[in-house]
Amino acid sequence: MICIFLQHEPTVFIRVCRGGLLVVMLKEAPNIDNNRQERSDMDDNDALLSPQKIDALEAVDEIVPLTYQEKKAWYAYDFALSPFSVIGVQFGQVLLQATALDAAGYPETCANVVSNETFIQTIFNASTTAACVASHTCYAFRTAACINASEIPCTSTLCSTMAPYAFGLPQDVEAECLDAAGDETSMPPVDMGMFSMNPTSYASSINALSVILQVLVYISTGASADHGRQRLRSLKIATAITTLTLGAFILIPSLWWLGAVLYCAANIAFGAAYVFYNAALPLMAHASDVYRATPTMDVLEREASNMSALGFAYGFGGGVVSTVIAVMIQIALLASGACGPTMSYAWLCFLSAIWIGVLSFYSMRRMTPRPGPPLPPHVKGIGGSIRYSWVKVFRTVKKIRQIPRTGAFLGLWFVYSDGFGSIIAPAALMAQSELDWGCFDQSIALGIMLFLALSCAGISNYFTDKYAARYQWSDRNIVIATLGLFLVLALYCCIGFFTEDFGFQKGWE
Repeated sequence: MICIFLQHEPTVFIRVCRGGLLVVMLKEAPNIDNNRQERSDMDDNDALLSPQKIDALEAVDEIVPLTYQEKKAWYAYDFALSPFSVIGVQFGQVLLQATALDAAGYPETCANVVSNETFIQTIFNASTTAACVASHTCYAFRTAACINASEIPCTSTLCSTMAPYAFGLPQDVEAECLDAAGDETSMPPVDMGMFSMNPTSYASSINALSVILQVLVYISTGASADHGRQRLRSLKIATAITTLTLGAFILIPSLWWLGAVLYCAANIAFGAAYVFYNAALPLMAHASDVYRATPTMDVLEREASNMSALGFAYGFGGGVVSTVIAVMIQIALLASGACGPTMSYAWLCFLSAIWIGVLSFYSMRRMTPRPGPPLPPHVKGIGGSIRYSWVKVFRTVKKIRQIPRTGAFLGLWFVYSDGFGSIIAPAALMAQSELDWGCFDQSIALGIMLFLALSCAGISNYFTDKYAARYQWSDRNIVIATLGLFLVLALYCCIGFFTEDFGFQKGWE
């Protein structure tokens, strides 16, 4: 996870990382009594680049100078792994829900759904049905009431003789799946062994479980990422697990229950990979020519921040490029009738795994193993390293009260990052099940939506940086403005509870 450095207080630097991770960096600043008091209340060994840790790095015999090739390889790694955040997470969740619905008997459990190709070809035009006829995946569903056919997109004018039909499967399974009497019916649960679950909540539940497990892994691997000599080796192992489990998503349409295991394993390994990847940043900055020429904390922090920003740009570019390729592949798969939407999601995840495996192998081969500061002598083995990680976390939490302003910042960041993540994670699921895309194929619409989101984010980053420098906007004001925009979007979404005309009801929104 790439990080940026924010000077929250004169003595406190916060390293903000994608994924919600924060690392506090403390620095000496004269003549500021309150901040010096907060500085003295923290153990230097808890800081990312404390004087003790820098001295420990200086004592390492084999400090290898940082080369341009290694920096390029470090940037390329984020480019390689970025498809997981977009395709693996977003399309992966859609794949989980689609296979869970299949396991529950959907769409056969909906009496208003028809799959007779002849009938569907009769009431819809040829261009609409061409792809589904080729793949034998044609569906249409009768709506709850007969309304003016001109108000139903993609349908013929059959309202005078029968209830209107909409092409494809119901988007809102809970509301549009009807029984024989025309009433809403609940989906039968899927059997999870010791318990059963509503198939429409299966994907979001598995994602929540994977995030909880991911947090535990984040903390448990902290000491091994910051200390010792196994960082690069651990990065390779975590990347290999991410690649293999993501590639195995191709099996989920046939073995739906395997999706929970694969998704959790892939998400956990992905998070662990970024922990080890990010931990190399201070070591590389320490070995850079810039710092070796002027070995001061300011230079070290500036070099790390510059590398972090460039790495973020590489990762962002990888997300955009991989999403464009994914949309093109999905359009080709669906248009040719090679497979249906569910299998197309599985193929995209499989191809993303190939992307990650090939490009990350290239980058990791060119990275130099860089030993960090050694663990304390009393810490032995993997178990000792995990215990030491948790001890340091609890020690830091206990000291938060001694640094109230930094504690308040971290608390606010926790609320923001958790809220933002809660909105982003199920975005594709909401787009698939809640939004009305009209005549547009929702499977392709999801890919285009993700591409537009990444493109708009890139444009926003560029112009924000440009005009912030021109008009001297402070980081604080930029953050407040961004949070304000998030609030406006959330309030706009809430309007959808009171009307069906707007408030994130339509695909164009």
